[in-house]
Amino acid sequence: MRTVVVTGTDRGLGHALAALSLEAGDRVIATYRDDKDAVLRPLAERFSGRLSLVPLELGDAANIAAAARRIRELTSSVDVLCNNAGILGDIEFSVGDAPFDPNEVLETIRINAIGPLRVTHELWSLLIAGREKLLVNISSEAGSIGQNWRDRWFGYTMSKAALNMEAALIHKRLLPLGGRAMLVHPGYIRSYMHGAKNEKATYEPEEAARLVLAAIAQRATCPAGERPDYFDLHGKDLPW
Repeated sequence: MRTVVVTGTDRGLGHALAALSLEAGDRVIATYRDDKDAVLRPLAERFSGRLSLVPLELGDAANIAAAARRIRELTSSVDVLCNNAGILGDIEFSVGDAPFDPNEVLETIRINAIGPLRVTHELWSLLIAGREKLLVNISSEAGSIGQNWRDRWFGYTMSKAALNMEAALIHKRLLPLGGRAMLVHPGYIRSYMHGAKNEKATYEPEEAARLVLAAIAQRATCPAGERPDYFDLHGKDLPW
């Protein structure tokens, strides 16, 4: 039985990733920010003994440290750490527009890039004690400089590019220990990142999660390279 940590499981992709991992037989430690709709309760009842719930606020260093202490109480090792939680931020502003709020950009980077780095740092001893030692950062095609098509989304795209570099650095630490990092673009998901559910998107969270997990499993059968694998939910490589 693997021990898997997934952040941001109160809705969307994170919830689906946790549910499918449980169905596959994993033990899951699921973090959530605010399960106000109690969507995690049915999972906890269905998979009693294999699902642990831990509150986590990515923007709060003390909260991350407290969550990590709780996770260390629950397990002595983590096989897979999936940094999924994140925010969208302002996607309308572009250079030349007024007003410009640099704090909004900084906040998006703080949540999407610094937050996962703090989580990985706090859980490092557990990750390297695991059998797989696999770090999965849920990234985005928006973090790819090589195929950028946007002229806005500053906070989000910059945060995902930073998350990619972050994984590349950690990958170098994991390789000699027998581990690796991966970066996955989960597709255009009908999520709540815009506030309300985005019905215009391509994939329901459950469908995207199944494809993401299948792509990760396939990549895990291949030798790790010098850089993390960066791919989409269909297993297609993305340019850095």
